[in-house]
Amino acid sequence: MSRARNVALRFDSAATGVRFAAYADGNGNGVRVADIETGADVLLEPAVTLSDLFPGVVFGETRAAAGLDGVRLGGSTLLSFTPSGTSTSGSIYMLARDDSRWMVRVLGATGRARVLRYDESSGNWIPVL
Repeated sequence: MSRARNVALRFDSAATGVRFAAYADGNGNGVRVADIETGADVLLEPAVTLSDLFPGVVFGETRAAAGLDGVRLGGSTLLSFTPSGTSTSGSIYMLARDDSRWMVRVLGATGRARVLRYDESSGNWIPVL
């Protein structure tokens, strides 16, 4: 909202894990993969992996399933936010180095993000924030 234009996180597979980078809409039609590729949508932050920021933390629900499968955004690899406060809906799953499981769920209508932790004993996702 503070940028007065659409901004998105793009998730991509890399040899070192899933990378993500922030892009801003440069031509008024939203952040799109094609516009990122042509340079119309501008890179705001260089791509990093989750483990670059938090050692031992990866995208995914289990170590065996770590990777882009942990990013569920309706078939897209872009998590977009608009100046009006809406966003792409979806869930992003993360596995901590202690094997605890976490999820960030984003509701598109409001852009609200919630953090949940998986409780092994009950088999339920418990809201944290």
